[in-house]
Amino acid sequence: MIDLHTGRVWLSRTLRQSFSTYLTLVVTAKDKGLPPLSSQTDIKFDITLENQFTPHFLENHVTFSVPEDLPLGSVIGKVQAKDEDDGVNGLLSYSIVGENVNVWFSVGLHSGLIKLVKPLDFEKVETHYILIIAKDSGWFSKTGRSNITINVTDVNDNPPVFASSEYIASISENSVIGSSVIQVKATDEDSGSHAQITYSLLSGSIEVFSLDSRNGTLTTLEILDFEQQQSFELTVKASNTDNHLHDVARIHILVTDVNEYIPTFQRHLYNFSVPETVPLQTEIGHVKAIDYDVGLNGQVIYLIFGQSKKAGFVVDESSGKIYTSKDLKNRGQNHAVLRILAKNRGSITGFNTDEALVHVHVVDENDPPEFESPVYTVTVREDTSVGTSVFRVSASDQDVVLKWSRFSYSIESGNYNNSFSINPVNGIILVYNVLDRELWSLYNLTVVAIDEGSPPVTGSTTMFITITDINDNAPRLTSTEGYVRENQPHGTLVATLTATDDDLPPNQGPFTYWLMMPTVGNSFTLTSNGVLFTSRPLDREQNSLFQLHVVIQDAGSPPLSSTTVFQVKVLDENDNPPVQRNINILVKYYGNSFPGGLIGKVSPDDLDESDVFNCSLKSGPMRMFGFPFGKCELWSSPFQGEATYNITVEASDQLHPSVNNSIYVSYKGFTNLSLDSCVLFYVSLSTLEDFLSLKYLKFVKALDSLFNLQASKTHVFGMKLQGDKMLLLAAVKSYNGLYLTGEVASGISSMHKKLLEAQSNVTISQITSDPCSLKPCQNGATCNKNIHISQDIAVLESSQLIFVSPHYAEVFNCSCPAGFTGARCESDIDECMENPCENGGSCYNNPGGFLCHCTEGFSGIHCSTVDNECQTVTCSNGGTCWNIQGGFFCECRPGYEGN
Repeated sequence: MIDLHTGRVWLSRTLRQSFSTYLTLVVTAKDKGLPPLSSQTDIKFDITLENQFTPHFLENHVTFSVPEDLPLGSVIGKVQAKDEDDGVNGLLSYSIVGENVNVWFSVGLHSGLIKLVKPLDFEKVETHYILIIAKDSGWFSKTGRSNITINVTDVNDNPPVFASSEYIASISENSVIGSSVIQVKATDEDSGSHAQITYSLLSGSIEVFSLDSRNGTLTTLEILDFEQQQSFELTVKASNTDNHLHDVARIHILVTDVNEYIPTFQRHLYNFSVPETVPLQTEIGHVKAIDYDVGLNGQVIYLIFGQSKKAGFVVDESSGKIYTSKDLKNRGQNHAVLRILAKNRGSITGFNTDEALVHVHVVDENDPPEFESPVYTVTVREDTSVGTSVFRVSASDQDVVLKWSRFSYSIESGNYNNSFSINPVNGIILVYNVLDRELWSLYNLTVVAIDEGSPPVTGSTTMFITITDINDNAPRLTSTEGYVRENQPHGTLVATLTATDDDLPPNQGPFTYWLMMPTVGNSFTLTSNGVLFTSRPLDREQNSLFQLHVVIQDAGSPPLSSTTVFQVKVLDENDNPPVQRNINILVKYYGNSFPGGLIGKVSPDDLDESDVFNCSLKSGPMRMFGFPFGKCELWSSPFQGEATYNITVEASDQLHPSVNNSIYVSYKGFTNLSLDSCVLFYVSLSTLEDFLSLKYLKFVKALDSLFNLQASKTHVFGMKLQGDKMLLLAAVKSYNGLYLTGEVASGISSMHKKLLEAQSNVTISQITSDPCSLKPCQNGATCNKNIHISQDIAVLESSQLIFVSPHYAEVFNCSCPAGFTGARCESDIDECMENPCENGGSCYNNPGGFLCHCTEGFSGIHCSTVDNECQTVTCSNGGTCWNIQGGFFCECRPGYEGN
């Protein structure tokens, strides 16, 4: 029967009566779809007898032998088993079980043939053990087993291998022929005769060395010389005797040196000269020894030995250069003999050194005088009279030559104002000029003694002279200004005076103060310790500034005093009402229209100086004018054309009644024709207020009167402050609409300059149409007329008139020559800032250029040229001259030395 869901088939009754028969069961599988689908299959059952017998092998243990190079797929042997059952119960199959399943071997399922499926390697595994079972095909199967041993036999399949691919060996030079150098060793993983190795030389210095073919020992065939060849390289081969398998290695042989030669001096007698004044560690010459060994054994070491080690010289053990080690002036002798030894490293045996004698002649030189002390300290009162002796210095000179031992004294530096002098013979220092401690309280004099040698030499000492104080300076106020607000009650503190005194204590404070004379209206009181008070209330509008003559006396003995003017400024309070103000505002604009903006401050007149006003437009075009920030700064909207407006502005200080200012605002434009035809008037200026309020309109009226006679009308369209002068820019236009040229208008104005000055009460310094005619450019610069108009608006103000025009940057420009800069080319460019001088040269800035002061050995504009001193220098005895930085160098031929 069959399970409807799992498909498992079950016996529904015993089959004992159905042996050796075949049963067929038809099985149908059907799904539950609509319509349902199905398929069927046949199951055939072979009904057998009971499996009674176990398979058994003909041999329970079998051994095979195979070579390790057996090809894959080769048959190694065959196993065979039997089963006494019939039918499928006696049908056998073979398989390998255990660790060797499907690794090196396989067995035929039914044939029992054992085959090789993985390469063998004798060197890894020499014997393989496998277990093969025979299994029958019964329902309850039975198995038999057989143990198989497979022995792998060796073949020569591995080459010899050196222990290292590179060998390094060493051998001393002069070793006897046949000396062993190194033994190389190779191994072979094969066995027996296959592992026998033969050694041989392939390449390299095979004529110098021999290699034992059996044990790999390398020996010499010649005596080696380190000085001829320090290393060798060989290629060796290790091979089997019966085939081509081999390995190679390289041998690096280093020949070690044997100290064969002793150092030998090139010369055994040297003569050197050295001045006695050279500093320590100065080279005076050098000795040279040669050793024909190479390497460490060829290195020469130089030594000074014996009593000559105390002579004041040392020798560099590596180079043989001889240096001074002591001050040669104090030796007492002018000749020294040095014994110098040349040796190799290691101890001295008595036969491995060489000796040279060096005679050194110490040349006497002119020594400078020496002062008794390197530093002197002296104290002098500042009131010491001129001619007074303050100290005496003393020096001595040990030179034997008479001229070298005679010397004179002088002061070299530090003598400010030539305050001191020194007697050149006896060294007495005198006061030469009046002393002033407050100017120079300490002198750092360098006093020198110069002998009469040729050239003379100088000894020096330092003298510190401290000037002590006397009471010779009167005290003075540290501050000369004070402030007090008006209307304050009497007794108000104004200031606490302080003073300073250039003298030192006790010639300074405490200071005493008093007023030299009464003040206006006895307005102030000063205490003796410097406290200043008011004596009554003050009115700034009556007197805004008081000048007090204050006497200050110090505490010196006798005391000194001074008188200083102390100014007291009275600060303002809003105690005065504002006063109505009438203002003319002239607005000059360039081009088609005025762009709009600030045209002036229109606050009322007020005796108070710190009042703050608020202004508002009371009458006039409200959209044209206004106060956008609430203060009294009047702003205009953009305007095109020519017109005059009368506006009324109400102003208030928030304390007193408001006042109304009457303001006339006039607009007039100008063009490039005005600029091209303009006349420049340079008018002397006392104050801007004076010129604008009292003189400007008179000047314009006088100018109009002059040119009315010429049937013309003038237009002053620009104004520019230039220090103590005012520059006015004006154009003259005929009634026919044409402009007079600047030259014509300038000429007419110049002819009537006195008339213009008389009618306007101004002083005209220059009248011109060309600003370059005044030669404003400096240092040879080229001038060009160029009236540059800025986008900014310039507002020049006075109490009665405000002039508004574009800002004029300049009416000319200067093209500067090289080396100068500035609006008028007035400033010299410091070319030294760029460090143009090379090779240590010093740069000095000159007007329009620079000068390089070159160091020795260099020349040229930038000190970039190396001077060829060898053109004028000849080296003696065939030496070669070389130019070097700062001089030259002579390369001497062998056997010669010196500079």
